Amino acid sequence: MPTRSLRPARHARSLLAAAAFCLSACGVASISPIVPPDEAEFDAALLGRWRDAESTEFAVVSGDSADGYSITLVDEDGGTGRFKGRLGRLGGLRILDVWPTQLDLSRDGAVYESLVLRLHSFVVLDRVTSEEVVYRMIEPDSLEALLEKEPLAVAHTLVSEGDGPVITASTADARRFFERLLRQRGAMTDSARYVRQ
Repeated sequence: MPTRSLRPARHARSLLAAAAFCLSACGVASISPIVPPDEAEFDAALLGRWRDAESTEFAVVSGDSADGYSITLVDEDGGTGRFKGRLGRLGGLRILDVWPTQLDLSRDGAVYESLVLRLHSFVVLDRVTSEEVVYRMIEPDSLEALLEKEPLAVAHTLVSEGDGPVITASTADARRFFERLLRQRGAMTDSARYVRQ
Protein backbone atom coordinates (compact mmCIF):
# COMPACT_ATOMS: atom_id res chain seq x y z
CA MET A 1 0.00 0.00 0.00
CA PRO A 2 1.53 3.39 -0.95
CA THR A 3 2.41 5.79 1.84
CA ARG A 4 0.85 9.22 1.75
CA SER A 5 2.28 12.17 3.59
CA LEU A 6 -0.39 14.00 5.56
CA ARG A 7 0.27 17.15 7.55
CA PRO A 8 -0.30 16.28 11.24
CA ALA A 9 -2.14 19.58 11.75
CA ARG A 10 -4.76 18.32 9.33
CA HIS A 11 -5.10 15.28 11.58
CA ALA A 12 -5.85 17.58 14.50
CA ARG A 13 -8.59 19.29 12.48
CA SER A 14 -10.02 15.87 11.63
CA LEU A 15 -10.03 15.10 15.34
CA LEU A 16 -12.35 18.05 15.82
CA ALA A 17 -14.60 17.11 12.96
CA ALA A 18 -14.94 13.51 14.03
CA ALA A 19 -14.74 14.30 17.73
CA ALA A 20 -10.59 12.16 19.31
CA PHE A 21 -6.12 15.46 19.27
CA CYS A 22 -10.22 9.43 17.89
CA LEU A 23 -10.32 9.03 14.58
CA SER A 24 -10.74 5.90 12.71
CA ALA A 25 -10.46 7.79 9.44
CA CYS A 26 -7.19 9.62 10.18
CA GLY A 27 -4.98 7.48 12.33
CA VAL A 28 -5.47 5.88 15.68
CA ALA A 29 -8.85 5.11 17.19
CA SER A 30 -8.97 2.90 20.29
CA ILE A 31 -11.83 1.95 22.56
CA SER A 32 -9.36 1.62 25.45
CA PRO A 33 -7.18 4.39 26.85
CA ILE A 34 -3.61 4.41 25.59
CA VAL A 35 -2.28 5.92 28.81
CA PRO A 36 -3.78 4.25 31.89
CA PRO A 37 -4.70 6.65 34.73
CA ASP A 38 -2.12 5.12 37.08
CA GLU A 39 0.68 5.91 34.60
CA ALA A 40 -0.34 9.52 33.96
CA GLU A 41 2.23 12.30 34.13
CA PHE A 42 1.73 16.06 34.24
CA ASP A 43 3.80 18.74 32.53
CA ALA A 44 2.80 22.35 33.22
CA ALA A 45 4.62 23.39 30.02
CA LEU A 46 1.63 22.08 28.02
CA LEU A 47 -0.73 24.58 29.66
CA GLY A 48 -1.76 27.67 27.73
CA ARG A 49 -2.90 28.78 24.30
CA TRP A 50 -1.15 27.23 21.30
CA ARG A 51 -1.44 28.02 17.57
CA ASP A 52 -0.63 25.68 14.71
CA ALA A 53 2.56 27.07 13.13
CA GLU A 54 1.09 26.65 9.62
CA SER A 55 -2.56 27.65 10.05
CA THR A 56 -4.99 29.60 12.20
CA GLU A 57 -6.00 26.46 14.12
CA PHE A 58 -5.37 26.79 17.85
CA ALA A 59 -5.70 24.87 21.10
CA VAL A 60 -6.26 25.98 24.68
CA VAL A 61 -4.88 23.51 27.22
CA SER A 62 -5.72 23.75 30.92
CA GLY A 63 -5.08 21.48 33.88
CA ASP A 64 -7.76 19.00 34.95
CA SER A 65 -7.09 17.17 38.18
CA ALA A 66 -9.29 14.21 37.19
CA ASP A 67 -7.63 13.28 33.89
CA GLY A 68 -4.64 15.52 33.35
CA TYR A 69 -5.69 18.13 30.78
CA SER A 70 -8.77 19.78 29.30
CA ILE A 71 -8.21 20.73 25.66
CA THR A 72 -10.29 22.97 23.41
CA LEU A 73 -9.33 22.83 19.74
CA VAL A 74 -10.59 25.44 17.27
CA ASP A 75 -10.03 24.66 13.59
CA GLU A 76 -9.49 27.11 10.73
CA ASP A 77 -13.25 27.28 10.08
CA GLY A 78 -14.08 28.04 13.72
CA GLY A 79 -15.24 24.48 14.52
CA THR A 80 -14.64 23.69 18.18
CA GLY A 81 -13.95 20.36 19.85
CA ARG A 82 -13.48 19.66 23.53
CA PHE A 83 -11.21 16.89 24.71
CA LYS A 84 -9.50 15.40 27.73
CA GLY A 85 -5.83 14.51 27.57
CA ARG A 86 -3.59 12.26 29.60
CA LEU A 87 0.19 12.52 29.29
CA GLY A 88 2.30 9.39 29.63
CA ARG A 89 4.84 7.11 28.01
CA LEU A 90 4.57 4.45 25.32
CA GLY A 91 7.81 2.54 25.06
CA GLY A 92 10.45 5.24 25.10
CA LEU A 93 8.14 7.89 23.65
CA ARG A 94 6.19 10.60 25.41
CA ILE A 95 2.56 10.62 24.25
CA LEU A 96 -0.65 12.54 24.87
CA ASP A 97 -3.74 10.28 24.92
CA VAL A 98 -6.75 12.35 23.82
CA TRP A 99 -10.49 11.65 23.76
CA PRO A 100 -13.56 13.84 23.11
CA THR A 101 -15.67 15.00 26.03
CA GLN A 102 -18.58 17.00 24.71
CA LEU A 103 -21.00 17.02 21.79
CA ASP A 104 -23.26 19.85 20.68
CA LEU A 105 -26.44 18.55 22.28
CA SER A 106 -28.37 21.68 21.37
CA ARG A 107 -28.32 20.40 17.80
CA ASP A 108 -28.06 16.64 18.08
CA GLY A 109 -29.75 15.77 21.37
CA ALA A 110 -29.09 13.23 24.09
CA VAL A 111 -30.29 10.27 21.99
CA TYR A 112 -27.58 10.93 19.44
CA GLU A 113 -24.95 11.31 22.17
CA SER A 114 -25.90 7.90 23.59
CA LEU A 115 -24.85 6.31 20.28
CA VAL A 116 -21.47 7.99 20.02
CA LEU A 117 -18.43 6.18 21.32
CA ARG A 118 -15.71 8.42 22.73
CA LEU A 119 -12.60 6.83 21.26
CA HIS A 120 -8.99 7.48 22.23
CA SER A 121 -6.27 8.73 19.94
CA PHE A 122 -2.77 9.93 20.68
CA VAL A 123 0.02 12.17 19.52
CA VAL A 124 3.72 11.57 20.08
CA LEU A 125 5.30 14.61 21.72
CA ASP A 126 8.84 15.04 20.43
CA ARG A 127 9.48 18.35 22.19
CA VAL A 128 7.58 20.46 24.70
CA THR A 129 9.11 23.80 25.68
CA SER A 130 7.73 27.08 26.97
CA GLU A 131 7.47 28.28 23.35
CA GLU A 132 6.55 25.25 21.20
CA VAL A 133 5.12 21.76 21.06
CA VAL A 134 6.52 19.51 18.32
CA TYR A 135 4.52 16.35 17.67
CA ARG A 136 3.84 13.50 15.26
CA MET A 137 0.99 11.07 14.75
CA ILE A 138 0.69 7.55 13.43
CA GLU A 139 0.63 7.49 9.65
CA PRO A 140 -2.78 5.96 8.82
CA ASP A 141 -1.40 3.87 5.95
CA SER A 142 1.21 2.24 8.19
CA LEU A 143 -1.47 1.17 10.67
CA GLU A 144 -3.72 -0.19 7.95
CA ALA A 145 -0.83 -1.95 6.18
CA LEU A 146 0.24 -3.78 9.34
CA LEU A 147 -3.31 -4.91 10.08
CA GLU A 148 -3.79 -6.02 6.48
CA LYS A 149 -0.60 -8.08 6.69
CA GLU A 150 -1.30 -9.38 10.21
CA PRO A 151 -5.04 -9.17 10.95
CA LEU A 152 -4.57 -10.94 14.29
CA ALA A 153 -1.87 -8.53 15.54
CA VAL A 154 -4.44 -6.75 17.72
CA ALA A 155 -8.21 -6.95 18.21
CA HIS A 156 -9.88 -4.41 15.92
CA THR A 157 -12.87 -3.78 13.72
CA LEU A 158 -13.75 -1.73 10.66
CA VAL A 159 -16.90 0.28 11.32
CA SER A 160 -17.62 1.19 7.71
CA GLU A 161 -15.87 1.07 4.37
CA GLY A 162 -13.35 3.84 3.97
CA ASP A 163 -12.86 4.35 7.70
CA GLY A 164 -9.69 3.25 9.41
CA PRO A 165 -9.63 0.46 11.95
CA VAL A 166 -10.91 0.89 15.50
CA ILE A 167 -8.71 -0.92 18.01
CA THR A 168 -10.95 -2.94 20.36
CA ALA A 169 -8.19 -4.49 22.47
CA SER A 170 -7.54 -3.88 26.15
CA THR A 171 -5.23 -1.03 27.12
CA ALA A 172 -2.33 -3.45 27.70
CA ASP A 173 -2.77 -5.19 24.33
CA ALA A 174 -3.28 -1.91 22.47
CA ARG A 175 -0.12 -0.49 24.04
CA ARG A 176 1.94 -3.54 23.00
CA PHE A 177 0.62 -3.23 19.45
CA PHE A 178 1.31 0.51 19.20
CA GLU A 179 4.82 0.09 20.63
CA ARG A 180 5.51 -2.45 17.90
CA LEU A 181 3.99 -0.25 15.20
CA LEU A 182 5.93 2.83 16.28
CA ARG A 183 9.24 0.95 15.89
CA GLN A 184 8.55 0.46 12.18
CA ARG A 185 10.06 2.80 9.61
CA GLY A 186 7.51 5.24 8.21
CA ALA A 187 5.00 4.61 10.99
CA MET A 188 4.68 8.29 11.91
CA THR A 189 3.86 11.47 10.06
CA ASP A 190 6.35 14.28 9.68
CA SER A 191 6.66 16.59 12.66
CA ALA A 192 4.22 19.45 13.12
CA ARG A 193 4.43 22.33 15.50
CA TYR A 194 2.23 24.43 17.73
CA VAL A 195 3.65 27.72 19.03
CA ARG A 196 2.61 29.57 22.16
CA GLN A 197 0.31 32.54 21.63
